[in-house]
Amino acid sequence: MQDFVHLIASLEEEIGPIWEFYEPDATLEDVARSTVPGRLLTHLLEDYSANAVGLLIAYTSRRSLAAWFEYCVDVSPLRISNRLINYWLGGQIDEIDKAWTKEIPPTENGQLIQDCRWYDTSSASSSVAHAAKFARTRDLLDAIVSLSHANVTFESSPIGSSDVFRNWLGRYAIPDAISIRPMSYSDSVALADYRIPEAMRSQA
Repeated sequence: MQDFVHLIASLEEEIGPIWEFYEPDATLEDVARSTVPGRLLTHLLEDYSANAVGLLIAYTSRRSLAAWFEYCVDVSPLRISNRLINYWLGGQIDEIDKAWTKEIPPTENGQLIQDCRWYDTSSASSSVAHAAKFARTRDLLDAIVSLSHANVTFESSPIGSSDVFRNWLGRYAIPDAISIRPMSYSDSVALADYRIPEAMRSQA
């Protein structure tokens, strides 16, 4: 099997560690060529399948929810990511609810989070929403945005390192996704440099 940690490092060396981009102006042609998530997912789509891409971003969006649960108690994003995983694994979900594609606002104690914590919590929510959009439309741009926002979550959150996230991505998430296999709980929390939220424990 290909060394995906090395592949990610090679892409970052070639084009720079460009994982984030200005989404409103983004086009698939630009981000597929000029960003790490774009190059990576284009490679996976060409060499494997849309199912592998969809399962991967379902796994990575779920991982990003560790930052969400640092402040938020709404489990809706986690339920959606788990349903997306079930969908890509050929479970009993036949279609993607359009409601899943809507970003869920981050709240704490019933109040919208509007301070610096908004960036990581909203990025996690956006990652899940764009993973659902990809499941509905197969638009690769949505998949790229989802993976980008999962990485942004860890770049902006105090709970963990984006370097660790990218290492986990290459060592665990991609191999599980391209094999279209359920991710074990141990794989889902592997390398975690943060406390696993209660809501995410035993989620596989």
